[in-house]
Amino acid sequence: MKSKIKYVEIELAEPAGAVLTPEQVRAAMSPDDFDFATESIYCLVMDSKDRILKKLEVAKGSVNTVSTTPGDLFRRVLLMGSEKFIIVHNHPSGEVEPSEEDLRFTRKVWKGADLLGLKMLDHVIVNPDASRHYSFREAGIL
Repeated sequence: MKSKIKYVEIELAEPAGAVLTPEQVRAAMSPDDFDFATESIYCLVMDSKDRILKKLEVAKGSVNTVSTTPGDLFRRVLLMGSEKFIIVHNHPSGEVEPSEEDLRFTRKVWKGADLLGLKMLDHVIVNPDASRHYSFREAGIL
């Protein structure tokens, strides 16, 4: 059964300061953003000064998997008139190491963004209590 993606848009009153580190990405996510019983993927759409314009939930999955397509992310970034974005998703298990699927998806998005002239700033995986994270940029994958 194919499920329809429901986009959730969260308006920000005004852009906060630049989000440059994985810790700042994690801090930008509200505890209410994630249902830590299931995996979710968010896209932080950034402005030219690396400030968050919008926080978008683009996919919600099951306890150990979530899927979306690079096109779902790109569409939202382009519709906002932006060129930069950060992917954030959670692992309900508490482990922040990326799965093989996380690695494949990130590489696909990275390559697709480059072809479209977009800039993927990072992909950050967080755990339920936000005490740990995994940054693809810090790991040298991006």
